[in-house]
Amino acid sequence: MNSRMMKLVMIVMVAMMATGSVAFAQRGEGKGMKQKGEKGEMIHKVIQRLNLTEGQQAQIKSIHSNFKSANAGNMEQMKALRTQMKEARKSGNTAEATTLKEQMKAKMQAMRPAREQMMADIKAVLTPEQRAEAEKMLAEKKGRKGDRGAKGAAKAGGQAKQKAPARID
Repeated sequence: MNSRMMKLVMIVMVAMMATGSVAFAQRGEGKGMKQKGEKGEMIHKVIQRLNLTEGQQAQIKSIHSNFKSANAGNMEQMKALRTQMKEARKSGNTAEATTLKEQMKAKMQAMRPAREQMMADIKAVLTPEQRAEAEKMLAEKKGRKGDRGAKGAAKAGGQAKQKAPARID
């Protein structure tokens, strides 16, 4: 499965998580908790833009929950590896950080078939119009990220790579 499909799944997963976040916020729980980048608002916007029905939200939540359950062990191992890698980088141990990064890549590669199946299942839940809107949202997001890349390259005296807009087939 290509990266465009993975990006679609990420947008849909964000929308799916909004269901829980909105319900959580409506109960008044979590007050005073910081939300990095106002994720609650972003998730709500994704749900609105994709116009997911309650049924779709429930289906996607179930798909995501099944994926998380099936891959919980690998995800915990990846989290531990990521923490170890950050510590190795802070201490200046680049060799260990590189080894840990390779271990993380191997774990991600092992999870790839399950992730691809999850993406296909989520894509099947969306209507053609919703897939088109998700593709548009990905292109917008990629454009914003591309702007940051160009600024960073300009500071470094180079040019940022230009990537084609994301498409979901």
